[in-house]
Amino acid sequence: MAEVPRVTHAPNSGQVAFQQDGAVYHGPTGKGDGHMTFNPPVADLTSAKVRTQLAPQLIRTVHKGRANSAMGKWENVLSDQDIEDVVAYIRSLRD
Repeated sequence: MAEVPRVTHAPNSGQVAFQQDGAVYHGPTGKGDGHMTFNPPVADLTSAKVRTQLAPQLIRTVHKGRANSAMGKWENVLSDQDIEDVVAYIRSLRD
């Protein structure tokens, strides 16, 4: 019996949503240098701290936001699929 190929989301699928909504905060390359600044500062999405997080952790952060930070919840803005696509894009970013 042939193995069913696993569907993965291309990083580019989430790039559009990130550039529209996330880049203003995280910067166009995700380094945390967007046009808006916050205290505490937004995450550098290219950092080892973010890169070593598992995809479900990142999905939850985008979905639910982070307490005591500027990271709001996107669960009512992006679909679950959009959030997975954004996380796939985030995971493709490098230093």
